[in-house]
Amino acid sequence: MAIVNEAFARRAWPGRDPIGRQVRPAADASEWLTVVGTVADGKSRTLTESPQPLLLRPLKQAPAEALTLVARGRAGHADTLAAIRREVHALARVMRRLLVGVAPTDPLVLFGAPAVIAAVAVLALYLPARQAGRVDPLVAIREE
Repeated sequence: MAIVNEAFARRAWPGRDPIGRQVRPAADASEWLTVVGTVADGKSRTLTESPQPLLLRPLKQAPAEALTLVARGRAGHADTLAAIRREVHALARVMRRLLVGVAPTDPLVLFGAPAVIAAVAVLALYLPARQAGRVDPLVAIREE
């Protein structure tokens, strides 16, 4: 299932109702998705861009590497802020399920994982450089 914005619906099915129509998430995809809803056009990258066609899928169907939350409401409107907080808390519960055996604020994970990646990168650079440094340049040139 999928939800499309108005720009997507206008481009794919001009003048027709998109609900119930079939669409592929990518040109090379073999699966077809059924459009179950539409949303108004919005901004996805910058505030000055024109509406871009957008296809939305449930997170369980298409896990994302990054998530963005964009909300618009009246300034100082407590109901809007409360709704946003509820959604962020719901998202945090989903993220906790993905982090099996690890707390989201675990210092070992926050600092240890980048340290291990950095150490591997340094070794990946150092070991070949050390081996190359042992070769006599004149011998290497003559062999080529």
